[in-house]
Amino acid sequence: IDALSVFIGEPAEGEWKLTISDHFDQDGGQANSWELDLCSTPPPVAELFLLPDELPACVGAPYSTGIYVGSGFSAPVNLSVSGLPPGAAASFSSNPALPGTFVTLTVDSLTLPGNYLLSITGTSADNHHLFQQQVEVSARPPAPALVYPADGSTVFENYLTFSWSAAPEADTFIVQVAAGPAFQEIVRTARAATPYYTLDSPLPNGTYFWRVFAENACGAGNSALPFSFSMEGSVTGIEDDSSGQRWRLFPNPTDGRLHIRWEGGEKEERSEVEVFTIEGQLLLSREFDGAVELSLEGRPTGIYLAVLRNRWGVEVRRVVVR
Repeated sequence: IDALSVFIGEPAEGEWKLTISDHFDQDGGQANSWELDLCSTPPPVAELFLLPDELPACVGAPYSTGIYVGSGFSAPVNLSVSGLPPGAAASFSSNPALPGTFVTLTVDSLTLPGNYLLSITGTSADNHHLFQQQVEVSARPPAPALVYPADGSTVFENYLTFSWSAAPEADTFIVQVAAGPAFQEIVRTARAATPYYTLDSPLPNGTYFWRVFAENACGAGNSALPFSFSMEGSVTGIEDDSSGQRWRLFPNPTDGRLHIRWEGGEKEERSEVEVFTIEGQLLLSREFDGAVELSLEGRPTGIYLAVLRNRWGVEVRRVVVR
């Protein structure tokens, strides 16, 4: 990135625009994160200046923000705040505060999420200044509802896809799979940005328990009661390579058209496919010889299950419609 030192000394007021691009090695990737700190020197005036928030305002946790007391005040400044959320209490790290110093405002007992307009006032012998700050108080997200695999179900899919209800308040989901209901022996943990997660490698046959936490900037909420399932693996009598699969489904994810092709044994193998929703509702059934094209156009985005059968066995594959 080119040096930004040419901007030193420029006025900080006004609108700034920074464009970030990732063209490293022309790999077609994307910049996942970046950070830029802009520092300015407050003018010597009788005003209060709010410092950038470093932590979110969350229910059940104290919220703090920094305030700079301008050096233009002629005497110690008495600070006050109004517009607090119901039941909340505020305090200043120093009150009265000396001109030219930094003060921390702390708000405790946040119990209700919402947007609140705080009015912060500084008063000295000869000067008075008020500024307002919008504060959004958030809560940890609620527990997602587990969808698939259903509680007590038997699973024959090696690369199992877990799914649960979406949570608009969540940024990330934490999926845990354990060998017991107390989750003392966790065998898989993963983070997902979407309300589904697919195993990257099969689990050994046996009984497992799974749960999901929704997480945002305020932390992870509670999980719903865990579901159990029995892993039986893919029911197939086929010897194959490391993937253990002789079916080809493409494109997957799909925008609507899905091609299915049998690539093991006889190419024109008589086969059947059934497509189910993640809740188990049958959408379509088709018999074919070797290959078939299905239409999922108009279906809601999400995960579907394709059950594939022929004389070699049964296999369950996930299909993502986007």
